[in-house]
Amino acid sequence: MPEQFEGTRWLATLAVSGAHHGENLSTYPSLTFSRVHDRQDAYLNSAGALVPAQRIALSELSLGVDFEMPFALDAGDLTITWGVSGIMSQIDGGEASAFVTEEESVRGRLDLGYMFDNGRGLTSNARAFMDGIGSRSGLVSYGVEAGFQLEF
Repeated sequence: MPEQFEGTRWLATLAVSGAHHGENLSTYPSLTFSRVHDRQDAYLNSAGALVPAQRIALSELSLGVDFEMPFALDAGDLTITWGVSGIMSQIDGGEASAFVTEEESVRGRLDLGYMFDNGRGLTSNARAFMDGIGSRSGLVSYGVEAGFQLEF
């Protein structure tokens, strides 16, 4: 029989963003605040051992700007995208504080990508990011995403 316990989890996000479209460059500034809170009540597991209550909360404030620059090519339409963000985060570990190594941090994030449409049903895109630039912990995360779509 699976173990059962009670808890609550909620997420709130507030964002303000804009767009400015110039002749050869579009800019998208943004300001985002997020808060997540997770609480689990104490319970007895299937072996009869007490699993203590846990609580953790994370707040994050991000200020950034993204850019898009279109290029008309003989093969189709290419758009280069990039962005930069500054992120402040605060973690309240509560009962899980033994597992929280950094309560407050400031870091940077860079994004780079492209979107391509050949006008005949083939689209592709790719995006890469690096997050954690300048953080005190020195932890940096990287990610890559790519997609292709062929309509026929």
